[in-house]
Amino acid sequence: MALLLLTLCIPGMAAAAEKSTEAIKGTPVIDGFIDDIWGKAVTEKLENWRAGTPEANANATVKTMWDEEYFYMLVEVTDSLVSSDVNSTPWFNDSVEFYMDEGFEQDVVQEIGDMSVRIGAGNEVSPGAPGGEIRNGILSGAQHVEGGYVVEIAVPWESAKDKVAVGYVFGYDVQVNDDATGTGTRDGIVRLANTGQPKGSNPSLYAIVTLADAPAADPVEETPSSGSAGEAAVNPDTGDNGLYLVWFGLLLLSAFVYMVSYRRSAAK
Repeated sequence: MALLLLTLCIPGMAAAAEKSTEAIKGTPVIDGFIDDIWGKAVTEKLENWRAGTPEANANATVKTMWDEEYFYMLVEVTDSLVSSDVNSTPWFNDSVEFYMDEGFEQDVVQEIGDMSVRIGAGNEVSPGAPGGEIRNGILSGAQHVEGGYVVEIAVPWESAKDKVAVGYVFGYDVQVNDDATGTGTRDGIVRLANTGQPKGSNPSLYAIVTLADAPAADPVEETPSSGSAGEAAVNPDTGDNGLYLVWFGLLLLSAFVYMVSYRRSAAK
């Protein structure tokens, strides 16, 4: 009852999630380097600003994938000044926070089973929002790249492990923290979905993600082999070859006639 009253009385806490996306099935290598398979995943831009502006602070996109063991997220951050270990308080540094409401309870606060973890631009791992859990078995990788940095993460399934299949739906969110000056001060915060809370700890506002099947493989173009029937049918030289055969046959016939005539003359 108390939780219900809290939900009704605080603006924004009961708002429904507005962002929806899908995760394709696939298994990338988690090392901070972007595998080709990510090219088929849906790209979502982080546009919900809690602090800073897109002109002055880091911008980011996220892609997702899944398989029977993990939920994968790839975040590409555009940042002119990357610093990940200036402040001992991890969220003041350049970093990415990941949140999962795996059971899709959509509570207004994180509870047991909800996942939250922070990965710094140098792959420093720390707890996310209060109430969430880092979760054992998480894999992460980060790399500095030209114009910013990349963070990958693989979160092992727990409560939904027996439900994971094409069509399964749950909640997730991503937040990027930006230290634009390199002084250990967070002056930019942008999220994928959660617009109604000062912290990313309200699963009811997370984006809704649906697990989708693996994308179809690219078609392979087949080239007809040399001398095949298909090639002969479209070979513009086929007509000339026929004329050569006729000419050669007439030559043989002429030679035969000549030989017959020569032998008859010699016999006389």
